[in-house]
Amino acid sequence: MIPSSPPTGDWLNTPIEDIRAGREAFRAVLLAPLPLGLTMTEAPDGTLEFVPAGALEPVPILYFHGGGFVSGSPRTHLELCAWLAHLTRRRVVSARYPLAPEVRYPAQRDAAQAILARIDGPVILAGDSAGAALALWAEAGSPQAVRAVLCFYPALGLRDSASIRALGTAASGLTPDVIAFFYDSLGASCDEMLADAVGSAPIIAVLATQDPFADDARLCAEVFGKRGRQVHVIEAEGMAHGFMHALALPDAGARDILARVVHQLNAITSAPPPVD
Repeated sequence: MIPSSPPTGDWLNTPIEDIRAGREAFRAVLLAPLPLGLTMTEAPDGTLEFVPAGALEPVPILYFHGGGFVSGSPRTHLELCAWLAHLTRRRVVSARYPLAPEVRYPAQRDAAQAILARIDGPVILAGDSAGAALALWAEAGSPQAVRAVLCFYPALGLRDSASIRALGTAASGLTPDVIAFFYDSLGASCDEMLADAVGSAPIIAVLATQDPFADDARLCAEVFGKRGRQVHVIEAEGMAHGFMHALALPDAGARDILARVVHQLNAITSAPPPVD
C-alpha cells in the first residue's frame, strides 16, 4: 500500500513550505506509468485535465485534492486522478484552490463554487479528505449542475471521535494534534463546514475502516441523510487514509473499492435528473 503521507516531515514543527515541497517530491518519486491512451493537459493556473482513451461516459468529474487544507495540488494527485479517469471512463478536471493558513475559510468554499461555475453542463463533484469538503461546498454555488458528489474518506471537521482516538496514532501520521492543526489552519469548525455544504445531489461516501477520519464519513451519512439527501456509504474494509493513491497498483485493493463506487455512480447518473 502506498502511504498517504511522506515518511519524513513533522506537520507541527516543519515550515509549511517544506511540507508542501516534500509532498510534491514524494508523489513525483512514486509516480507509476499512467494508463495507456490517457491524455493529460495542464492549464496555466495548474488545473490538470485527464481524458481516457475510447468512448466516455457523458458526465465529467470535477476533482478537489486532499492535503489537510494546507498542502497538496493537482500534481500531488496526478496519478490518482489519471486512474480515476481511466477506471470511470470519464473526463476528470483536477482543480487548484487556495491553501491555508495563508488563506483562511471561507475562501476555500468560495473558490470551489467559482470553479464549478466555470464548467458548462452537468458534472460530478469529487474529492478526497479535505478535498471532499470542497466538493460538498462547491455544490451550493450551482446545485442544478451537480449529478452526484463523491467523498473519499472525507475530512469534515471532527477533532475528537472514536475513530480518531483508536486510529489517530503516530504511525498513521494523523494524530489528534495534527488533525487539530489542519482545522486550526483552515479556521472553520465542524458545524460551519457542514452548514455550508448545501445541496441535494446524491452523495457516495467512502469510509476507510482503518482511518482516523472514519467517523467523519459516518457523520456525513448521518447529517446529510437527516437533510433528506441520498447518502450511499461504501466501506473500504482494512483500508487506511489515502488508499486511493494506490489505484495504479492492481493488487492493492483500491480498484476493487472504486469499482463499487463506479457501479453506484452509474446507477445514479443513469437515472433522470430531478425536476425542480
